[in-house]
Amino acid sequence: MAALLVLACGPQGPEKAPEKEPEVPVDETVAVTSVSLSQTSISLEEGQTQSLTATVFPPNATDPTVTWKSSDEAVARVEGGVVTGVKKGSARITASAGAKSAVCKVTVTEKIYHVTSVTIEPASASLTQEEQVVLTASVLPENAINRNISWAIEGDASVASIAADGFSATLTALQPGKVSVVATSEDGAVQGSCEVTVLKKVIHVESVSIEPATLALTEEETATLTATVLPLDADDRSISWTVADPSVASVSGEGLSVTLTALMGGQTTVTATSTDGSISATCQVSVTALARDADFVQKVFYVWPGSSFTPEARYTDNRPATPTDWAVAEGNFLEVNNSGEVSISGFSANPGRVTAKVGEGVLSLTVWSDLALKAGSGEGQPADGGVFSLDIENSPELTLSILYRSSATEWTAIPEQALGTPASKDEGIAAVSRTGASYRIVAKGSGSTEISLPVGPATITVSINVSGSIPSDGTITYPEDKYGTL
Repeated sequence: MAALLVLACGPQGPEKAPEKEPEVPVDETVAVTSVSLSQTSISLEEGQTQSLTATVFPPNATDPTVTWKSSDEAVARVEGGVVTGVKKGSARITASAGAKSAVCKVTVTEKIYHVTSVTIEPASASLTQEEQVVLTASVLPENAINRNISWAIEGDASVASIAADGFSATLTALQPGKVSVVATSEDGAVQGSCEVTVLKKVIHVESVSIEPATLALTEEETATLTATVLPLDADDRSISWTVADPSVASVSGEGLSVTLTALMGGQTTVTATSTDGSISATCQVSVTALARDADFVQKVFYVWPGSSFTPEARYTDNRPATPTDWAVAEGNFLEVNNSGEVSISGFSANPGRVTAKVGEGVLSLTVWSDLALKAGSGEGQPADGGVFSLDIENSPELTLSILYRSSATEWTAIPEQALGTPASKDEGIAAVSRTGASYRIVAKGSGSTEISLPVGPATITVSINVSGSIPSDGTITYPEDKYGTL
């Protein structure tokens, strides 16, 4: 025993390390135990989407990846949990993770389209009382679930009434005023409107008659013409009276009754026309002429270029006559219009002649437009042959006046307002200026030139011959003009 204890407690050799047991591999994979979805059934319209959320348990599952699948992608599609309704039907959406899965039933219904707009054509209308207009409503989209509409008048219902027939409605104007016609959809209360203005109905004249319808008078006689305008409640029963040939007869007065006066022999028509010009009536008038001669009150006229006059004609009993067929028989310096106004466009040493007719007779008058030039206080000479000479030293200036024949034996200065601005063809030879009704011509240098003197539309040309020269010692001076002192 002692020996054994000694051996046990005595020194020993190095301890031997215990041998390690072989390592056994540990499986650390965490399996998915369940998958759940946020909803187990949903309902979508075609084209509508909805998201599903998948929950994987346990949270520390080694592979929590979820895969999505639709049982019928023609009905519903799924991507990342977002489900889209494709067409009407049923499908199952499966969310899988590991060996587990969850299912959501999807019901897809047809998409419901609602009304988005209602418009009325026309958008505005203007009518008179008793008029009608057809309004048409356009409801969009055309595949809306309920496109029915209702028509109504907003405002004073006494202004207009409406009779609806689906998308159309007949509007009847009743009284003057303004209203709105509204078409409202049953689906969504979308509205369209038409602004309506109703105007007062105008009652037009339907007939006009004249009593008497025919009339025979002798010159200077008078008669009463009376018009009847129907209907009596027309808005404007006023009329206008016209005479086709006012030289035969004239009307005086206003309203529905006027006085007709026969002026000279002939035929004419008197017309009564409603103010709107749509209705008229006539009276045929025959006037028997009185046997009297006529002539111009003044037979000879003395005038100057640019002036005009209208001769007066009368019968021998001093009754005014109305000449026609005016004409210039002689004198290319004369013009005459259809109203008898004679215009003077030039001048001549010979007289002209103007003619006109009164009935079957021809009237004639004489016109003188004869001009003359007067140098200083000397005698006049014909205007169309004016030649004057100036001498620089002895007679450097000349004053000219233009005269017109004012009677058979007299000459008179033309009014200042009928004269124009003179001009010199060569102002280095002679200059010209006008003061009032006379002209001042000043010699400037030797030679010949022409001076133009306007008279109305005509022009008198004067020849100026200048002789002599300015002395070299400068002893001669002249009044200042625009060229300065010579």
